[in-house]
Amino acid sequence: MAEEQPTRRSLLVGLLAGAALLPGCSPDHPASPDHATRLVNTAVRREQALLARCHATADRHPDLAHRLAPLVSDHEDHLAALGHPVGGTGGASATAAGTPASTGASPSPTPPPVPASPDAATAAVADAERRAASSTLDGLEGAPGQLARLLASVAAAESSHHALLTTAPVS
Repeated sequence: MAEEQPTRRSLLVGLLAGAALLPGCSPDHPASPDHATRLVNTAVRREQALLARCHATADRHPDLAHRLAPLVSDHEDHLAALGHPVGGTGGASATAAGTPASTGASPSPTPPPVPASPDAATAAVADAERRAASSTLDGLEGAPGQLARLLASVAAAESSHHALLTTAPVS
């Protein structure tokens, strides 16, 4: 009998429920502005790296571009929500999380080499998405509530990207 994959909805619900239980979401654990800024800058760098990986993979394997397009769109949306829109300055504006945006994140990270086979390249993107989701959730402790919710949502999307890439594409 084939092992059943978790649904996208169950992944999202699980991640959001877990994030809501984090101590950082409590008003009893105030976060410093420096901590919030570090979290935003780390999330921005992570999103930029995922976006660069998706673009590099689509460039090397054009047949994967249609499969990666929704991920690219999500990562661009995440960057905008974090106050660093793609092509924007990300300077002194406030982020959706209510923390000042910083220019501490590099605008265009160099992606790692893309594997030669499309299957290996897809697996590499999926693995990067899984690691990003895990890292994002690991860093939420002490985050202000609104930022914690935003980052938990980003992690949920990254987790769903992993699930989408590790299941057979629908024809």
